[in-house]
Amino acid sequence: MKLLRVSKINLMHWRNDPKYLIVAIYTALYLWNCLHGVCNYATELDTHIHPWIFPFLMRGGNIICPLMFGYIILI
Repeated sequence: MKLLRVSKINLMHWRNDPKYLIVAIYTALYLWNCLHGVCNYATELDTHIHPWIFPFLMRGGNIICPLMFGYIILI
């Protein structure tokens, strides 16, 4: 019960702290930038993109560093 109360209080703090919104927007824009070419390729082939693409996003240091930057901002 105490765990649920603490979680609720923590979620209520998210509305007042702009860093969560900034990190969410930053991550969404960065992933859109990374997947933009894949989306165009799938559109040209008239196929769908399935969730299997997300494990392959961490394929190199070029993607890991900016995503970890957002994690560091949260901490």
